[in-house]
Amino acid sequence: MIAINFAAALLSSFAFLHPNSDKLAEPVLFEDDIVKAFTNSCDEIASLVTREIPPPHMMATYRKLGVKVYARYRYHKGVEPEFVRRAVGFIPFSQDADGVWLEDFDKYPPEWKAAVAAAKADVAAAEKLKAIGGNKVGWWFSVVDFSRIDCDVLRAKCIEYAAKGDIPGTLPVQPCLEDPDYCDLPTQNIVMTFTNCADFVKTRLELKTKDKKTVFYDLLIDARPAYPEPRAPSLVTDKMWVTVGFRLRPCYERGYGILHQRVIFDPQYRTFSPSYPKPHFRVDLKMVDGRREVRLSASVKEKLPVQAKKPDMFEMDASSGLNELEDFDL
Repeated sequence: MIAINFAAALLSSFAFLHPNSDKLAEPVLFEDDIVKAFTNSCDEIASLVTREIPPPHMMATYRKLGVKVYARYRYHKGVEPEFVRRAVGFIPFSQDADGVWLEDFDKYPPEWKAAVAAAKADVAAAEKLKAIGGNKVGWWFSVVDFSRIDCDVLRAKCIEYAAKGDIPGTLPVQPCLEDPDYCDLPTQNIVMTFTNCADFVKTRLELKTKDKKTVFYDLLIDARPAYPEPRAPSLVTDKMWVTVGFRLRPCYERGYGILHQRVIFDPQYRTFSPSYPKPHFRVDLKMVDGRREVRLSASVKEKLPVQAKKPDMFEMDASSGLNELEDFDL
């Protein structure tokens, strides 16, 4: 019991900070370029505030240097409170952040502040479960999709499992979710080209529903040229992708040389779902006559009707001598 309480004390440090109240440990670096922060300042700062949490291999170094890392979340008109709750709670907590920095907190509308209060309760429940420790609890936190499962369901599971003292081995890891590769929007592909652009390109993607309504996404494209550099160790994820990544930039690669996307949502307005799908992106960058050309391709796939599964075999007429199998057919 003492060990559990001690662990809970260690894990209760996830902080919800904002300019009007709490202070960050000095010196503080506000920097959204994770690589720049890592290479230039990681040995001389006490707190890093950044838009995205650094990848695990960088976080390990920050931990060893005693640097606290906080996810920066600023006010954006139009972002739904449900996603605010997720973005300042379960998502940064599952990425091992030390907390969130609620920028522009005085501009947050009442429904956003209510979402922050709900996120605090979410994190408190997750901390109690994580304090139990053990391989099964660690495994659960590594495989659950905190970016899409309903936050009320996630909090209820954390409370339930914490009360039981472990993760039940006979229960499913998470609720069944619809395949994120397919959506309620019609299949469509949009290509945009940017010439002689800056290192980061801000643009808006507009997709159409079947009744011609617009579903839009605000995007930030990393248009910096790639260059050779050391790679991070290979990892095998829960979905059995073999991942090899650059230690610094440009981001990561997944699988057999398939680039992890250079696109982030800035901001993301809602939790991704069939009605608000996450597009698939491809970014191609090349130099043309000394000028940089960036080509962005974005696509979504329509969810098709369920069809009866066809047998995985070919048909042949076995009643006659026709279609007999020869050795080279085997």
